[in-house]
Amino acid sequence: MWDPYEAAVRRWCPQAEIVYDPFHIISAYGREVVDAVRVAEIKKAEEKHKGAYKGTRYILLSNRENLKDW
Repeated sequence: MWDPYEAAVRRWCPQAEIVYDPFHIISAYGREVVDAVRVAEIKKAEEKHKGAYKGTRYILLSNRENLKDW
């Protein structure tokens, strides 16, 4: 799922079949979707509320049980 890696495999191992595992597909998709929605919401937010989104990427991508109560 990384273009330079795919290019190198295709060049040096043309007979190889590149297979992606479900974990990495789902995690990459989740990051991309969460980031896209987060950025879109920041753009829509009023200027005075944009600061509330700062630092939310980690929180949104984390499992609830991995977060600490502050």
